Amino acid sequence: MSEPSTVIWNLDNKQYPGSGDVVCRFYPENITQNDKQIIYSGTYDNGTYKSGFMDSKGKFSFQYGFIEIRCKVPQVPCVWANLYLADDVNDIWPRLGEIDILQVLGTLDNSLAVHAGSDPAHHVQNELRLAPSDWKSQYHTFAVDWQPSKVIWYVDNVEVFRSLIYVPQNPLYVYMTMVVDNVIHGQKYSANPDDFPVVFDIDYLKIWQRK
Repeated sequence: MSEPSTVIWNLDNKQYPGSGDVVCRFYPENITQNDKQIIYSGTYDNGTYKSGFMDSKGKFSFQYGFIEIRCKVPQVPCVWANLYLADDVNDIWPRLGEIDILQVLGTLDNSLAVHAGSDPAHHVQNELRLAPSDWKSQYHTFAVDWQPSKVIWYVDNVEVFRSLIYVPQNPLYVYMTMVVDNVIHGQKYSANPDDFPVVFDIDYLKIWQRK
């Protein structure tokens, strides 16, 4: 096993600035890759939850296209598996927009959303909270078709949501992470060290950019 390529990805070593009182830190060694998959390992060690954060800032961005991930997602309280598009480099988040492709929030739901605006406290432009399903024991695909006038979400090749209210009109970077946070949708939950270790198992991530 090796770390993902740093030609495309930044592997961050930092603390997650969550809204709860749990401590989650990201380490490059918590993300490994072989010839078949990328593995995010979530562990607990002496009061700290450890995981990984990967983004393409400064290395790869795109505007309009299709992005799809095939993965197994951990479904335990307070563990968030995320794949999203955003840009917090060229302006303050969320002014340039964000598209959430995968955001499984513990055991609660998968939040499919677009974010934008100048107020970080009121940034959700449109959202569907997809009811829980068994996303942990078998591979499933989660995808977004980002077009100039709409954003369409798919789960296992079936359309589940579309937004016409707001569509980012500028290139966005790719962010993929697994975090631990005990405040979800403004409510506090309990992270349990006994649930760890956990794994976010990614079979593939594919992107097709529109010409």
